[in-house]
Amino acid sequence: MNTDSSQKPRFVHEVSRLNGSNIPELLAMAAGDKKFFWFGLNYVQVVRLDAAPHFAARPLSLSGNWHRMRLESTATAFNGQRWWYVCPECDKRSAAMYWSPDKLACRKCMGLRYQSQYETFSSEFERLCHRVRKERIAIWGPDEPDVEFLMRRPSSFKRPKGMRKKTFRRKLERLQALDALWSGVALRYLNSWTDGE
Repeated sequence: MNTDSSQKPRFVHEVSRLNGSNIPELLAMAAGDKKFFWFGLNYVQVVRLDAAPHFAARPLSLSGNWHRMRLESTATAFNGQRWWYVCPECDKRSAAMYWSPDKLACRKCMGLRYQSQYETFSSEFERLCHRVRKERIAIWGPDEPDVEFLMRRPSSFKRPKGMRKKTFRRKLERLQALDALWSGVALRYLNSWTDGE
């Protein structure tokens, strides 16, 4: 893990990764149907090594090194199954594996940070606005019209296609509580702003 504080931090969004959406493709390779899949503008070449979900992978856009990676599953409710990557560095389960020119590892072993860890806000109101927008985008996505317009009430948006009603209700209730808090703070903020004129 990179702990050198003198170096500029690297962020998750700057590094190529394999995530949960790639796992079905890796599992399909178990039958030998294909040996590579598209990965952004390039593709990753993958070879199955043995009978267990154990692979060797090489992104062709980077070095010619092969990286071993393993998949592991855990049981979910209703007899389901969830697949995880097993980090070759720390041997822990991870939802994603990140590429660098010389290794494949989980976020922690790569020393990657989230951009949000370095965000600064000039006021608590600005921080709250950011939180409300983030919750809205988590429900409706960034392409939903007016999703970041905070004067529009969350209840005016439709339930996203494919989201269960119970899940949507839970998320909407949490967002509405946050939105009510935002409304109170916004009113105080505007009053203090107009009083200062």
